Formats: sequence, structure tokens, C-alpha cells
Amino acid sequence: MECLEAMASGLYSEVFAVVVSLINRALKSSQHSMGSLLIVDTPGFQNPRLAKRESGTTFEDLCHNYTQERLQSLFYQRTFVQELERYKEENIELAIEDTEPTASLSVAVIDQTSSHALVRTVRTDEARGLLWLMEEEALQPGGSAETLLGRLFSYYGPAEGESKGHTFLLRSEKENHFLLGHSHGTDWVEYDACGWLTYAKQNPASTNAMNLLQDSQKKIISSLFTSRAGGAVVLSGSVAGFEGVSNMSLRRATSMRKTFSTGVAAIKKKSLCIQIKLQVDALLDTLRRSRIHFVHCILPKADALKALSGSLFKGGESEAQGESGDPGLMQLDVALLRAQIRGSKLLDALRIYRQGYPDHMVFSEFRRRFDVLAPHLTKKHGRNYIVKDEKRAVEELLESLDLEKSSYHMGLSRLFFRAGILAKLEEQRDEQTKRNLTLFQASCRGYLARQAFKKRKV
Repeated sequence: MECLEAMASGLYSEVFAVVVSLINRALKSSQHSMGSLLIVDTPGFQNPRLAKRESGTTFEDLCHNYTQERLQSLFYQRTFVQELERYKEENIELAIEDTEPTASLSVAVIDQTSSHALVRTVRTDEARGLLWLMEEEALQPGGSAETLLGRLFSYYGPAEGESKGHTFLLRSEKENHFLLGHSHGTDWVEYDACGWLTYAKQNPASTNAMNLLQDSQKKIISSLFTSRAGGAVVLSGSVAGFEGVSNMSLRRATSMRKTFSTGVAAIKKKSLCIQIKLQVDALLDTLRRSRIHFVHCILPKADALKALSGSLFKGGESEAQGESGDPGLMQLDVALLRAQIRGSKLLDALRIYRQGYPDHMVFSEFRRRFDVLAPHLTKKHGRNYIVKDEKRAVEELLESLDLEKSSYHMGLSRLFFRAGILAKLEEQRDEQTKRNLTLFQASCRGYLARQAFKKRKV
């Protein structure tokens, strides 16, 4: 059974990597793209308790929840922490204090790395995360789920008398089960660690999947995988875009080099557990260099998805109920809603959005973009005049605009606006541009009419 599962896993990894490669090749253009769209779609935390299942959560669900936790930390870092740091750099005082940690402590329980770059293969007293401990215990003769959890609780477990409010890792009453508090301790998930060490062991059957696909009697299949024989596969391909043909292809990007340099030994020996962390690190690094738009989906109650899917198959029965639909969908689990909102830090992001200055623009960019709203300044200085003091020029421009003093704030290098102010200025700019174009067209038509009249007169 282990060989069969390993072969299925190897086939899936190789086929998925080739599919991703084909998709990227089809979308690739000879021209450099001016913009791209990356959608990271995660349906929230996987918790069997919400589905009213008593079984423990699997290792696959742990990987999913770990990725979700990292994405939530990125949201908090981008929308709250970075905004506070920008205000401090621009000497803008805001009555908001950062009292929460930037990353959930449950992330460290899973992926805290060793202080050394190489993967540790011996048992030490140095605290490391679950993924690294699985790698070590899988190589030990007496390694088991019991020894794995014993070491994990020795590093991150609660002290005597501690409860959920003080720790993010608790023991379960069931054997080889443990509780992990995701989303800053608001969503506790029970995991079943039985058999998890098999995920850290490299089964030779999985490595034979490539040879099996290359030797396929169907030319369509064998031709797809023949080109991949030359390079060593670095990643398993479970993250789209990281199919990885060689180490050099990964190191071309500067942002990737730092991500993968700390786990070179793990990649060389194909450590599946460490690859999970490296792939999520690479994904997060790509997102940090992007302009991100976060969309949060809130689950109104534990069985909302089940009720929704049931109402879709009722057909005429739903129409007979009128516009209200299934009355069960209107019932809300207030405790569940509060836990999701509190754990995702939406209130912190909303608070800094309302009290702060979410829109900002560099002085020179603001002056060039909105000087059309002050034509008298253009006539006074001329279109191509040299600006020696951008801040003073912006102040002069703001004096001519009908804006309240409380709606904006002058920083050291940029101008900050309250929510919605910059959008109104954009609308005024568009209207003024339309009027200018209309006047220009009228002037052109008048000039052509005068020229035609002169020709007829001659």
C-alpha cells in the first residue's frame, strides 16, 4: 500500500508540474507584460469540528491551514503594520498602537527553522517547527508519532496551568492527537498525527514515476516527459509556477535566491516536508512584490455551505419560498462570525483605514497629475517651468483646490489623503480634461472654418 501511494503521489507531482509548465508556456509572450494577475484562492481553515466530524484533521489539511495562516499574516503585515511604519517615517502621528504580533505563533509551531542553514538530522534541544521535526524523526530508528509530539510539546507546549488563552498548542485526550490554535487562537483545530512520518520519508516508488512516464508506450505521454529528463526536479510542483527544471532557473530571480538558500540541503535530498515551507515562502515572496487586493469570505455558520448546496438542488421548491430562499441560510452563528473577524484582523485594518490616510502620492507625481485643476498656476509659471521645491509647489496647488485641512496631511516626501478624497480629485481631473478637450476641438473647428472662409473669399 505504501508503494502504491508513493507511486500515485509521484505520478501526480510529475503530471501536475508538466501541466503547469504547459500553461505557463501557452501564456508566455515575447513582449514583457506590463501587468499580471495572480489569484490565490483558499477556502479558509479546514476544521472537521465545523463539519461536525469527530475525526482528526489530516496532514494535507495542516498544509492547507498553514498556507492560510501565512496569507493572513501577510494581510495584517500589509494593511496594518506597514501603514504604521509609513506614518512613522513621514512623521505623521496617529492614535493607533500596534499591540498584536505581526505573525501568529501557530506558524512558528509548524515551520520555525533551525539556526543553521543545513537540515538537522539529530535530536537536539534547539526548538524547531513540526515540519523540521518530522524530517528528523523520520530518519531516527525509533521515530514515531509519539516521539514527534513529545518533542513538539517540549518546545511549544503549555507550561503547567496554562490554558488556550496563553498558548497555541494543547494536548488532546485522544492518542497521538493535538490541538493547534490557528488565526491567533480563535480557530482551534484537532490534528491526528498517526502516520505523518511517512510523509517525510522518500519512497523509491515515487522517484520511479518519471521513468515510468518517459517509457510510456503512448508517444503523447512519453514526449511530454522526455524533455524533463535532463534536469533534476527541485520542487514537487504543488505550487503553480514553481515546476523547477534546475537550481539555476530558480536562482535567476533575486527574490527566489534568498528563499531557497536556507534549505539547499533539504532540496538536494528531496525533503518533502521542508519543500512545503519553501514553496509557501516563494509564494509569499511573489505576493509581497505585487499590488495585492485581499478578498475575505466569512462563513455565516458552520453548516452554511451544506445548506447552500442543498437549496441549489431544490429547484421549484426554492422559488415557491419567494426571494427569501432557504430560511436556514439567514441564521447566523454570532460566535463563529466574531471568531473569524477577530482572527483575520479585519477590524484593525478597518480602524487604520478610517482613522488614517489610506491614499498617498509622492509630491512630484501629485503636482504633475493634478495641476490641470489649477490653470491659473500654469499660466503664472508656464507649462515647462522648473520646480525647485516640490513641497512648496504642492502647497500652492492645494490652496487653489477646495479641500478641507483635515482631509489631507503633508508628509516628508508624499501627500496623504483620507479615504475617498483622492477619488474625488480624480473625478474632477477627468471632468476638467473633458472640458479642455471640448474647448480644443471647438478651437480646431473654428480655425478650419476661418480657413475655409478665406479660401472662398479669395
